[in-house]
Amino acid sequence: MVKGADGTTDLYGILYKPHDLDPKKHYPVIQTIEGPNSWSRSLNFAGSFWREALAQLGFIVFGVRTHLPYPEVARGREFEALVDGSFGRHEIPDQIAALTNLAQERPYMDLSR
Repeated sequence: MVKGADGTTDLYGILYKPHDLDPKKHYPVIQTIEGPNSWSRSLNFAGSFWREALAQLGFIVFGVRTHLPYPEVARGREFEALVDGSFGRHEIPDQIAALTNLAQERPYMDLSR
């Protein structure tokens, strides 16, 4: 869980790391952009094998949901109505905030790559 761009909204995501992660090394980050139907209610990625494979190749793979019609998971229907027709305008700041927050707590995440 990370905070959104507003500093108060809880956003939920999944972070894949290499199995042999060395916290003293720096790993390039791949952020996946997930659509409204790509996660189940249990917050598992549908078809996560390729994300796991990228992690085992030495990448940090991260995905966060900024919208989903389940209020306990994300911002809910009101946010969906706000972003309808303007995809990216409101979600991208949340994606950036999520990555920034994660990298502050995990210095092995190299956001420059």
